Amino acid sequence: MYIENEEDYKFAACTYFARNHPGETCGSNGLPLTPSSVTILSRAQRLLNIEHPNLCTYLDVIRGKHERIIVVAEVIGKSLKEITSKFTYQEITNIGRQLANGLNFLHDQNITHRTLADDNILLDNNGRVKLFNFGMYYMTGSGEEVSFPLGLLLKFSESQQETET
Repeated sequence: MYIENEEDYKFAACTYFARNHPGETCGSNGLPLTPSSVTILSRAQRLLNIEHPNLCTYLDVIRGKHERIIVVAEVIGKSLKEITSKFTYQEITNIGRQLANGLNFLHDQNITHRTLADDNILLDNNGRVKLFNFGMYYMTGSGEEVSFPLGLLLKFSESQQETET
C-alpha cells in the first residue's frame, strides 16, 4: 500500500525567473528598486526554517544570474496520484487528518498552499502524509514577483482566473 523501498526518497528542484520591474529603476523615494529575485530569496529564508511532520522540507533556494531562482526540496514517498492500491476507510481518515494538520500549520504561518492536488500529497513508507510544493505562492509575494500564474488553474474561481492570466 505505501512505499516499499528507499528509492522513493528524492530531491526535487524547480527553476523560474523572477519578474523584472517594468521600466523603473528607482522608487518614488529615489532609491533603486530591490530586484524581485532578492525579495523572493528573502521570503524563502522563512520557508527553509519551517519544520512540520506533514510538510516536505525546503533544502535550499538559490538566486542565479538574470533573476533566476532555483528551489530545492526533499520529496519523501509517493504521491497519492502514483499509488494504485485502494485505501481502507481508516487509512483515508488517517490521511485526511494528517493533511488537515499540515494545512492548519501552513494557515497558522499565513502560507497558502495554492497547488494542493493528489500529486503534491505524498505518503512515506510509514503512512505519514507529506505536503509538497507549498511555498511558491508565499515566496513570490502572492505571485506578484513572477510573470506567470501560480496555482492550479482548474481549481481557481472565474474571478481568480481573470486576475491570474
